Amino acid sequence: MTRDFTAETFDAVAFGVAVADAEARFVAANRAAARILRLPGPEALHGQDIGGSWTVLREDGSPMPREEWPIVRTLATGRPCHDVVLGVAFPGGEVAWLLVTTEPIAPGPDGRPTRVVLSFEDITSRQRAVAALRASERRYSGLVNSLDGIVWEADARTMRFTWVSPQAERFLGYPVRDWLDGPTFWQDHIHPDDRERAVAYCLECTARGEDHDFEYRMIAADGRVVWLRDLVTLARDEGGAPLLRGVMFDVTTRRRAEDALRASEELLERMGRVAGVGGWELDLAGMTLRWTAQTYRIHEVPDHFVPTVEQAIAFYAPEARPLIEAAVQACIAEATPYDLELPFDTATGRRLWVRAVGQAQVEDGRPVRLFGAFQDITDRKLAELEMRRSREQFMLAVQGSRDGIWDWDLRDDSLFFSARWKEMIGYAEAELQPSMRTFREHLHPDDRDRVLGELRRYLRGELDTYSTEFRFRHKDGSYVWIHSRGEALRDARGVPYRMAGSHTDITERKRAEAERARLQEELLQAQKMESIGRLAGGVAHDFNNMLSVILGHADLALETVPPGTPVHDDLREIRAAAVRSAGLTRQLLGFSRRQPIEPRVLDLNDTVGGMLKLLRRLIGEEIELAWLPGPGLWPIAIDPAQVDQILANLLVNARDAIDGVGQVRIETANVHRTAADLAGEAGLAPGPHVMLAVHDTGSGMGPEVLEHLFEPFFTTKGVGRGTGLGLANVYGIVRQNGGHIRVESAPGAGTSFRLYFPRANGRVAAAVPGGVEPAMDGTGRVVLFVEDEAAILRLGRTLLERKGFTVLAAATPGEALELAAASPEPIDLLITDVVMPEMSGLEVAERLEAICPGARRLFVSGYPEDVIAHRGILEPGVHFLQKPFTQPDLEAKVREALAAPARRG
Repeated sequence: MTRDFTAETFDAVAFGVAVADAEARFVAANRAAARILRLPGPEALHGQDIGGSWTVLREDGSPMPREEWPIVRTLATGRPCHDVVLGVAFPGGEVAWLLVTTEPIAPGPDGRPTRVVLSFEDITSRQRAVAALRASERRYSGLVNSLDGIVWEADARTMRFTWVSPQAERFLGYPVRDWLDGPTFWQDHIHPDDRERAVAYCLECTARGEDHDFEYRMIAADGRVVWLRDLVTLARDEGGAPLLRGVMFDVTTRRRAEDALRASEELLERMGRVAGVGGWELDLAGMTLRWTAQTYRIHEVPDHFVPTVEQAIAFYAPEARPLIEAAVQACIAEATPYDLELPFDTATGRRLWVRAVGQAQVEDGRPVRLFGAFQDITDRKLAELEMRRSREQFMLAVQGSRDGIWDWDLRDDSLFFSARWKEMIGYAEAELQPSMRTFREHLHPDDRDRVLGELRRYLRGELDTYSTEFRFRHKDGSYVWIHSRGEALRDARGVPYRMAGSHTDITERKRAEAERARLQEELLQAQKMESIGRLAGGVAHDFNNMLSVILGHADLALETVPPGTPVHDDLREIRAAAVRSAGLTRQLLGFSRRQPIEPRVLDLNDTVGGMLKLLRRLIGEEIELAWLPGPGLWPIAIDPAQVDQILANLLVNARDAIDGVGQVRIETANVHRTAADLAGEAGLAPGPHVMLAVHDTGSGMGPEVLEHLFEPFFTTKGVGRGTGLGLANVYGIVRQNGGHIRVESAPGAGTSFRLYFPRANGRVAAAVPGGVEPAMDGTGRVVLFVEDEAAILRLGRTLLERKGFTVLAAATPGEALELAAASPEPIDLLITDVVMPEMSGLEVAERLEAICPGARRLFVSGYPEDVIAHRGILEPGVHFLQKPFTQPDLEAKVREALAAPARRG
């Protein structure tokens, strides 16, 4: 090969090549060297000391002392430096990372080199790619195996191994136990050609107390010859005995490559050996193509192969051939240089990536020869592809996830929010700029300090994990619940420099949890009321029977005692106490929804209007009562007596809440209740409702009182001023009639109760005609009175006989039927208890129908609604009298039953 060919190839290669003299000043360089060092041409390097114009950096970024420069080290030791990574900082701040190899040449009289050949490659992009790939691996792969080498420790006096890492078996095939048991294992397994040199060098350095770095061959268990680089450090154990500690790296591949390259031509092949670059030239006159040995190796063809241009192009992948053909043709025709990176298939079928560089030698204005460089860049390309693939996989995972992804760089406080992250709170991709300020501002004020505090504690290492839930403001002003998780990357000192994580929308889960808590609370309340209701229901029957006797005899006695006498006054007190006791029983049954009721379709305006006079007396003259009836009010179905209870309880509470002068306002209105209005109210349907509202200007209530407002026996009134059953009774009545209540109150701002009842479909029942009822006369009429409680049976007989009725009194259903059958006169009215031992009152009535067809019926009971409802007694059109009853109550119900049409079988 010609000298010109070598020089031109030297100048054409893409790698920097330079020669330095004994003073470490450059005396020659190729164009690539000048380009890499940001100089206009090779001549600009002549006479320069690399440290004069640039700052040389170690791989960790710190300044590299002059004595560590590869050129200086080779001049000092006469040994080459291989694959040294260093940085060159240019005056403008830019840093280029180089992979440097030095070889000593031109030895002087003392054997030391007077010249050093320096070859270097700009690996800045590779370093960045490797750094990015390493960061990605740290981020996503977790724990990485520590060192790809044999870590060992040996006694410095005997060179016997005292500890060897598990990699030893993988590298050389010998179990760790063999390394430790053999006193001279190391010496015995060094290659015979290297044994004396390696052992002597190690002993010499150890004797001088110097750390050492040397290479030698060892024989593996399977007979392989393995080149090792051994980095050895001197140390001492706890007792002061000298130790050797080191790391062996398998450098077999590198040594073999070096041996192969060393056989190449003096300068070009040495550069090819160091850099992995092949050269080529094409004589255009004869179209003769020549390759260097490295080019042969990349093609994986034997060195006797004689290539042609067509064969050389055929090695490229099919999709790359048009590109290389066009580039070569342009270079031949117009001297256009090219620099391409293309896929390539070797002779053995391996797919590589190569960098093909070519340019033309022009004579007399036309190209006469092409030459260039050829490099295997597969590793770099694979690293780039892997990095691109990792990023694509990451982006696909981000886009496919229902979670929002965030990434926070703590070094510059920059943030990344994924599109889904923004979508969760109602923003489009370009609408929201990611920043910590944005994050803070969208946190709910009540959650902000807690969340930011947890984040700071996690970053300080006080919390093992970062996982928290908070409310986050949506674009529309509402708040969504977010579950945020994250993990930080930390440097060797444990300082976090990056944190990434996800946001999950848990709004629906939070709503479900709140709904479960509300339902649980309702269940507990229902169970509490059920327990009290059972208690009330259990005693109601006997209690009502006793009250009926007390009230009846009090009424009878009052008729015989002149008014104004002490006895008359005592009887009135007895009767009043019995009436209050009856009211207490009704309240107990009312809030537990066990009170027997007779609902009818009514106009609430008429019902309330009829009570105003009574209500004004109830609240007193100092409190103004305002009545605001709504126009065209829809009908509702409710027992009128329950309306009386509701208003009485609400106005008594309003009166007690007003200190002195104040106002109570009652109003009605038609409203439509939506599903949103009824949220949290189980069993209620949206639609048209009638509202009954009571507002007062009293002292109001705080949240702690509102929370327990409808609980039975809860009261804020003083001892003797309240039972705690009034509002519980109101609540029970409203719910019993399919309605619901809303309360608004605050201390000092009064209270508003709004009661909502569903609209009824029927017509309003006709009002009972006014006027004074004439005295009831039962002369000529027969009443069959059936009651298993003797006192009530006697009382009822007495009351009815005083009104002229003929009374057939029976203590049992059987006795009643016998009396009916034996009676010479037809039975006009059956008055019967509902629940009796032999048979129910309804069964008595049905059997009596066969004996006395057309007899009217009046059922009486002191049991709660849930006991008598299923017996058909509370059906519309059935006459029912609830115990306890007074003489007027009994008269009214008897008159009502007798006035009804006769039953038809």
